[in-house]
Parts: sequence; C-alpha cells; structure tokens
Amino acid sequence: MQMHFGEKDQSIPLADVEKIRAVVPSSVEIFTYPAGHAFNRDVWQSYEAVSAKLARERTLALFRKHVG
Repeated sequence: MQMHFGEKDQSIPLADVEKIRAVVPSSVEIFTYPAGHAFNRDVWQSYEAVSAKLARERTLALFRKHVG
C-alpha cells in the first residue's frame, strides 16, 4: 500500500501524516510532496505537475512489483 500527501495540504496537516506513519505497518509506503490538497487532480487549481508525475511513477512501480 502507498499513501501520498501534500505537505501544504490544509485538510491533512503533516502532524496527522506523522500520526498515520506511526500506526501503519512499515510495509506501507508514505510519501509527501511539496504540494497542496488534491495535487494530482489536473482539473483543480491545486494541481502540481511535478509532484503528480512522481506520485504516478511510484504508484505504477508498486503495481509492476505486486501485480505484474
């Protein structure tokens, strides 16, 4: 499992991300990006192309590794 969070997300503060990180198994990958909420939604003003691309690459790598 992977989780992707924006460091500037006002809906999910980094303190909450750290709480999540503390309770999920170490096998869960948690990534943060210099972006706001919904940084991967290209129809929103908060879209951040560089972070979205990296999140997509990481997600596809996870799929290749575990799904094929």
